[in-house]
Amino acid sequence: IRQRIETISKSTIKSTLDFAKDEDIDLFYVYIQHPKAIVIKMFVRHGKLTLTTHNFVTTTNITTYEDIYKSAIINYYLQDLPMVASNIIVGHTLEIQDELENFISNKHNKKVSIITPQRGIKKQLIELSLKNAQELFKIDNQNKYTNISAQIQELFELSIFPKRIEVFDNSQMMGQAKVASMVVWDNNSFAKDDYRVYNLQENDEYSQMKELLTRRAKSFEKNPAPNLWVLDGGKALLMLGYDIIDSVGIDIDIIAISKEKVDAKAYRSKGKARDIIYTKNNIYKLEPSDVRLQFIQRLRDEAHNKAISFHKKQKRKEDQQISLLDIKGIGEAKIKKLLNYFGTFENIKKASIKDLEVVLNSKDSQNVFQYFQSISLNDDQKATQSNKIAKQ
Repeated sequence: IRQRIETISKSTIKSTLDFAKDEDIDLFYVYIQHPKAIVIKMFVRHGKLTLTTHNFVTTTNITTYEDIYKSAIINYYLQDLPMVASNIIVGHTLEIQDELENFISNKHNKKVSIITPQRGIKKQLIELSLKNAQELFKIDNQNKYTNISAQIQELFELSIFPKRIEVFDNSQMMGQAKVASMVVWDNNSFAKDDYRVYNLQENDEYSQMKELLTRRAKSFEKNPAPNLWVLDGGKALLMLGYDIIDSVGIDIDIIAISKEKVDAKAYRSKGKARDIIYTKNNIYKLEPSDVRLQFIQRLRDEAHNKAISFHKKQKRKEDQQISLLDIKGIGEAKIKKLLNYFGTFENIKKASIKDLEVVLNSKDSQNVFQYFQSISLNDDQKATQSNKIAKQ
């Protein structure tokens, strides 16, 4: 109920503006977010904001602000209106301003002026329109995913209704801080309490995804399987996923999303990315405006952002440990040997002197062992101190 109240409140344009003059104003504001635009209309009568309306229109990538303003203004003033304000405010400077003024004046036998205010309370009206346009777009974007599970089940021919979806991505840099993430979409929203992050030992992308999915599959008894897996990758990773779930005897659907091979970053940033979606039986190349593609991209991007965030955290930790080991006389070359053999600093930390001597000489092994022992003691002391404070 609270969420519904908040949604209704956000969708209602409000104003605390106080017009000193007893004037009449018609306002038109256009905000574009391809493949849609919103037209905000506000009407001030006798110095009071009396009415606000809005409507969404479909655009193309070449649709301009002028096109939408022209259509909205002409359609409105073509009607027989009880009143037309002398001052008409628009949110952008228009080259067709004179043309529109002449049209309205001739239609309603009244001189009107179209202006784009730069300061004062009329400028504040424009700013209010912008804020509400952005908020209305947010609500529209939330609503468009309401029935998305049914849509993707139909399009991708999924055998199970995808109420709960797990999405996987991995991240590393030059073999350092090899990590992965799992994000969860459940019942039309992200279930952030169910997110997981993983430290990985494998080096290449295929082996890392195999390690990640195998670990998740082995935990199905404790944490039940979802209805759908979404993997960041292509056909090879899709088939890998099916091999893993077949090995544990679980029946779920899997799809993979692969980035389109276009070098120009600007091309992707303008919403033109035609990412490719793979299913067991088909390959889909959907239009960038397709809400089903946008939904899968949204899932993939959430997993990617979670993996990158965890990667940065782990890399900072590893960089700190590399620096401290270097102080102890263990150089970068020896550290790389340790990481190549043990995979992570956590495994190095757990290693015995005998294990370390497989990679390093006796003296270096002693130094590394003692270093990690001292870290463990410090951690234990901090934990003991925290427990004492908590009890107090």
